[in-house]
Amino acid sequence: DLPATCNTSVTLVFPTCNETGQPLSTAQSTPICTTPTSTTTTTTSTTTTVTSAPVTTSPGRYVIAGNGAQYDANRVLGSPRMAIPSSETSYIVCDSNQSVVREYYTTGAPPRVLLNSSTLNSPPFAALIVANYTIVSTSNPPSSLFVLHTQTGRLVSTYLHNSGDSTSDLYLAGIAIAPDGRIAVASRADQRVLFFSLNRTTGSLSLNSTLQFSSSSNYRPRSILFNAAGDMYMLSRADTNQAMDEVYVFPFMSTTLPSRFGASSLQAPVSLDFDWAGNIVVTDSGADAVFVFNSTGTFLRRVNISGGLYGLVILPSGAALITTTDTPTVQLVYNLVSPRPATTTTPSTSTSTS
Repeated sequence: DLPATCNTSVTLVFPTCNETGQPLSTAQSTPICTTPTSTTTTTTSTTTTVTSAPVTTSPGRYVIAGNGAQYDANRVLGSPRMAIPSSETSYIVCDSNQSVVREYYTTGAPPRVLLNSSTLNSPPFAALIVANYTIVSTSNPPSSLFVLHTQTGRLVSTYLHNSGDSTSDLYLAGIAIAPDGRIAVASRADQRVLFFSLNRTTGSLSLNSTLQFSSSSNYRPRSILFNAAGDMYMLSRADTNQAMDEVYVFPFMSTTLPSRFGASSLQAPVSLDFDWAGNIVVTDSGADAVFVFNSTGTFLRRVNISGGLYGLVILPSGAALITTTDTPTVQLVYNLVSPRPATTTTPSTSTSTS
């Protein structure tokens, strides 16, 4: 783990697995002769043992960007809502206070501005990379979706959301990939989840269906996520702007509520993601903590992290990419969730004589 005080130029590498190569096999035979002889065959087999590193309540951290004297001026943040990895050494950050989307680099290079206030019509909320494109949602009216070419940073298309609601809480929020490959976007004010098709050649978005919640349900979709079975996990805020302190689970394209969990733990949940094992990880700004539940919603553990928790992405390495808004930072947090198990090999030899 990198120390919390590390602010030098580093390159983070996220390994996938421990590869040991193919098992070797050796055979020896004696020459053919007229007198009987014995033949010894030696084979080497491989036994795989799966191990997993422990989870601690004092996770190591590496700050990618922040504000304050300990960070250089190129990395100052306003209020980072969401950060997503764009490569092993770069991260796209939606900064709502400064109305800008930047790409930050752990190599120490100055950040690249992808969208600024002259292009954005309101503060950026969330981002998602699909194929060659980065899709950004904006919060306050008039809410929009911006599609960028990730590598070049070129703006290729814009979708303006118009629900007919002029209230101040109108905004598009979380973005996710639906099981059928469409782009799902939470729309808080009109209590919908919007489903878009993305043209992979032009980068244009087209709205083709919506999931509408009843006005009496009080659901205000904020963060959404889909599991492999197609169930939609949703965090919501009520009309009072207070968090509805549970995780809601819906079958795909259904408003029927089969399950909910977290009421006894969560206070103001804002973001969620899955780890490699299918556990649900939730950042809670009210509790200043990250909560982990298993796939059925059973509470597993809580890890306290101060600073105004907000965005969350669990990386393949097991590290958590987290944003905090009260003390603005984008940071990697280690040992927050169980990392993907490492695989080790143990050779064994058997000998037979005939």
